[in-house]
Amino acid sequence: MTDPWGATRVELERRLRSLLTGQALVLSEPDSEASASPRGFFARRGRRPVPVRYVQFLRLEDALVVECVSDAYWPSMATEQKAELVAAGWHEPNTLREYPTENLVRSFDLEAAPDAAVAAVRALITLGCDPGSRWTWAEIVD
Repeated sequence: MTDPWGATRVELERRLRSLLTGQALVLSEPDSEASASPRGFFARRGRRPVPVRYVQFLRLEDALVVECVSDAYWPSMATEQKAELVAAGWHEPNTLREYPTENLVRSFDLEAAPDAAVAAVRALITLGCDPGSRWTWAEIVD
C-alpha cells in the first residue's frame, strides 16, 4: 500500500532544503478567495481570507520554525484536534516567549528538516486534510 501523503512530504522536504535564512514557505489548502500567505509570520492587510488549513515554515540561521494553523485562524478546529497536536509536540499559541504567534508552533534544527516535514504532514492529517488536494505552495522572501 502506498503512502497517500508521500509525494507531499517528499516535495516539502525538497523545498525546505532550499530555503535560505529569512525565507518562508507556506503549504495551504487551495481556496480561490484566500491569498497564498496565511496569518502568523506575515502581517496582512486588506480583506480577511477565507479560513484554510495550513502549515508554514520560517528558516532562521540554523533552525526552522514551523507553524500550524490554530483555532484563531481556522475556527473549525475541534478541541480534540488541538489536543492531539499539542500531544504530538506542538506548542500552544503564544506560549513560546522567543517566538510569539497565534498559531501552534514547533522548532527544529535545520538538519532535522525531514522531521519538520513529517510533523507538518501529520498535523495536516490531524486536521482532516485530503492528501489528494491540490496544495498551494507559496515561497516568501523577506
